[in-house]
Amino acid sequence: MESNIIVGEKKEKLEKALASFLDCHWHFPEAEKQLKGFVLSILTRKISRIKHRVIICSNIRENLLALSAGLLSLFSIESAVSNGRFNWVGARHFQLAIQKKQSIEKLKKILEKERD
Repeated sequence: MESNIIVGEKKEKLEKALASFLDCHWHFPEAEKQLKGFVLSILTRKISRIKHRVIICSNIRENLLALSAGLLSLFSIESAVSNGRFNWVGARHFQLAIQKKQSIEKLKKILEKERD
């Protein structure tokens, strides 16, 4: 029976969905306007509230290094990326931390504008 066989467009969509699921790398756009939007989208998704510091985690350090570079070049927000930490299960992850008071204030203003 042919109804069990995935053909054509459905097969392509399934392959694309599976490929995107396995890809943990954040693909940063090259153009400044798109990069700014991409960085803001990451920040709004990853940050629920801002107090004295902000920490964003990823299992790929290059993601956070690129985000850190984008924050500095686009918004003049300084951040630091850890060399690696282990969670309670033993899985390695990396952290981007924004701790300086003036960087936190800039971030608050930017996210308030974005959410309005």
